[in-house]
Amino acid sequence: MDPGTEPGSERVGEYDAQETGGSAPGTLAAAHVLQVDRLVTAWRGQRRVEVPGGIGVVRRYGTLVFARHPASPIS
Repeated sequence: MDPGTEPGSERVGEYDAQETGGSAPGTLAAAHVLQVDRLVTAWRGQRRVEVPGGIGVVRRYGTLVFARHPASPIS
């Protein structure tokens, strides 16, 4: 990591490449990226990380899983 670089910023490109499945451009904030980054770098059994576009990210057996939330039955 370069001095002065925000933690997790190296992963922004990787995360963007996942195409969060419908989130509007610009809605993914640094806070989202840092929370997902912690699933990798500071794993402590965290729960699902919610990101824009109705996507949740979880860590399962050392792998990040990006999954769309099921549609709500209440309209």
